[in-house]
Formats: sequence, C-alpha cells, structure tokens
Amino acid sequence: MNNLSRRSFLEQFSMGIGSSALAVNFPILSSDSHPVNKIYDGRKLNVALVGLGNYARILAEGMKESRYCQLAGIVTGHPEKAKQWQQEYNIPR
Repeated sequence: MNNLSRRSFLEQFSMGIGSSALAVNFPILSSDSHPVNKIYDGRKLNVALVGLGNYARILAEGMKESRYCQLAGIVTGHPEKAKQWQQEYNIPR
C-alpha cells in the first residue's frame, strides 16, 4: 500500500474535482453530450433597429440568417426609407 500523505491526497483529490468540473463544462467530454447543430424551432426574439445606417443594414442582414432573432421593427425619421426597409426585410407595418 502506498504511503498517502496529506499533500498527495490533496493533489489527487483536486485532480478528480478538476476533471469532473471539466466534464460538466465541456459536453464533448461527457457521455451524454447534446448535438450542437440541433435545429431551433422555438420562438424568435423580435428586434427593432433604431436609425437605418450602415450598421443597421449589417445587423438586418445578419438577422436574416439568425436562428434566434428576427427583425420586427424599425425606427427612422425618413418615411421613404421605412417603406423600402419594410419591403426588403418583410417587416410588419
């Protein structure tokens, strides 16, 4: 039987605790991991953009691809821009 000192016990104990913490935080290491590419079919978060500049256009294009968000509203001081965006991004009135 090995001579078990307090130091070696603490080292082995902390290694066990650390590895179990890793297994919980990294699902790929655990046996019951969930598939990452699972298709989400729940409700989407509605997002409204304020100001329709270049950054808003980048966000709107990204929301076309998003599984979790959708462009639901816009705020602008230009009525003609609002009509254009409503048609382009299928935004309800």
